[in-house]
Amino acid sequence: MEEIKSETIEEITEKLCQTLNCSSLANDLERVKHAREILAKMQQNEILEQLGREGDTGTINNQGGMFQPKARLPQEAAPNGENNENPSLQQSLEDEIPEELEAMEDELSNDSSHDTWQGFFNDFEIIDEDAFAFGNANKQCIEISHDDSDSMLESHLRAGVRCFAIDLFKGTQLQNQILIYKLHEKELKISRQFGFPVTASLLAMLSPRCQYTGMFEPCEGIHQLQKNEVITLTSDRQYSTKCCREKIYVNARFVIENCQVDDFVLVGPSLQLQIISKDAGDLQCRVMQSGSVASRTPVRFPNRGYRYNISLEEIEDIVFAREVGINVIVSYIPGTLDYLEDLKKVMNLLKCQNLRLYARVVINDFKNVCFEEVKWVAHEYGGFVFDFIEQQKKVESQDHECQPFQSNKLNLTPTAVLLAKKIFDLQKPLIMKPELIANWQLIPLDCNLPEVFYYPDKYMFMSKQTPTTLHFGMRQMAISSGLSKSKLYCDEGLTESDILAKACVTASLESEAVAILVCSIIPDMAIKLSHFRPKATIFFISSTKSIADYISMYHNIVHLHFSTTGDCAYMEYITKAFMFGLLYMKSRKLLPSDKNVVLVYSSNPDTHWPDKYVFYNFEEKDFGNLNYKLNNILNS
Repeated sequence: MEEIKSETIEEITEKLCQTLNCSSLANDLERVKHAREILAKMQQNEILEQLGREGDTGTINNQGGMFQPKARLPQEAAPNGENNENPSLQQSLEDEIPEELEAMEDELSNDSSHDTWQGFFNDFEIIDEDAFAFGNANKQCIEISHDDSDSMLESHLRAGVRCFAIDLFKGTQLQNQILIYKLHEKELKISRQFGFPVTASLLAMLSPRCQYTGMFEPCEGIHQLQKNEVITLTSDRQYSTKCCREKIYVNARFVIENCQVDDFVLVGPSLQLQIISKDAGDLQCRVMQSGSVASRTPVRFPNRGYRYNISLEEIEDIVFAREVGINVIVSYIPGTLDYLEDLKKVMNLLKCQNLRLYARVVINDFKNVCFEEVKWVAHEYGGFVFDFIEQQKKVESQDHECQPFQSNKLNLTPTAVLLAKKIFDLQKPLIMKPELIANWQLIPLDCNLPEVFYYPDKYMFMSKQTPTTLHFGMRQMAISSGLSKSKLYCDEGLTESDILAKACVTASLESEAVAILVCSIIPDMAIKLSHFRPKATIFFISSTKSIADYISMYHNIVHLHFSTTGDCAYMEYITKAFMFGLLYMKSRKLLPSDKNVVLVYSSNPDTHWPDKYVFYNFEEKDFGNLNYKLNNILNS
């Protein structure tokens, strides 16, 4: 990239729009997305074809009545162009099998007396030995990294995780593109195996605007640098995950250009460096005062110019997110109004104004500020990621000196509590990173239990699961279930749609419904239902594809894309959409017989807002006339 020297944000970003070109990075991702669309359309057509127009030809196998769609991706739609199936060979093998042997196999498969386990494990899915065990997977947001294996990504998707995050501060654009490609490829693979489309929401965390060191190996390692050592500070992103004591990455490409020889650079609280030479994006420095350095250590350069201008790394991350199809980006800090205005101005110049902008907030470091500041932060950003830092307090020792010590009590300030409550009331997605709480490094006080265990929609963990992750999931489920009823009945809806959503969730709890199916073009009703934290999973069925980019970030929502085919009457489409959702649930063993399901839809075809909900008691024998049964219920 050519060197850019401009004084204003407008000049910088206009030139970057011409010099930054990530379009070539997105070619492979576009092919995978196209293959997913073709597969989803084939699967939907196959399901409707097997059900028939009147819904009386549903295919039910002889082991539990599970619907078995047979749609597969054609050879020309496969991302790698490979197809190992040989139709002529398969036909010749089928011809060689005697009819008597086929009849014997059918008889044995139908007779459970030949099964040692008496048919107990019928219809269970056989998984690999290295599959992971998850607790409450739909409540998790998994942060993926370059070290994640293909089997690990696949295990998360199989377990039900539909929300993922990627930190663009780590790695190069090519490495991040490969990681996103692997995730979409696994979605495509599992969609083929399930017979239904599988889509996940992905959010990208931007590089911080202030300067930090990159990631060391190992990540928790601390390196002590001694006086007169010579090290290199680099802005080359390939070192962002490969820092060592000799060469350290810093996200400071704009700032490094303004540095001069003999300037001092402060790293962390004590390490001082002096610049001895400068070469493009690298600074050769000598240690003038010894100190320690670790991953994500703050770095302070000489204050020449306005150092809070948007950084080149942020601009690259925004353009990258747009080109690879990520529609949710997370700012490292909420900042001030000027900070936010600069960010929005750059997004407009980069033609990225349609991206959803979230903010990361260190909630236990959120100071007491005025109500107006809390209000504008909650209103201006579309969603939030809550993070924690280890708390330190100072106590007076016997010699009357204040010594810092680690405190494991999490006591949020009134302003932090107000911010969390405001976000929850505005029904915006809230994702929390509870690693310190899961590891018992922070213990929330009883007064802060709702902010930690009830308000968040998702909890972000690293891809590699630990026993503490599973334990935290169980603890969260137990505490939130105790808070849900009191919060549900105390929450006052301000609109008719809030009242309808609250009544629907209350009815689902009282009837012990296993799922809430919402059919609508817009996601507002599904989001309102999610706000009241139902135990039942919300399956949002819509013909709008772009909703899948963010809808799975809300509490307990699973997106199912179902498009209209031809000239289809409104109620006919609603009926087929609910049939599609019920068949998906049944195929994934999520719909036991004689259980209630809540169906939410709009009774008026001229409005997009659902205004009615009905109960449907599912029975396996209804598959033969599922269309007829649903028509009677929806039109009653």
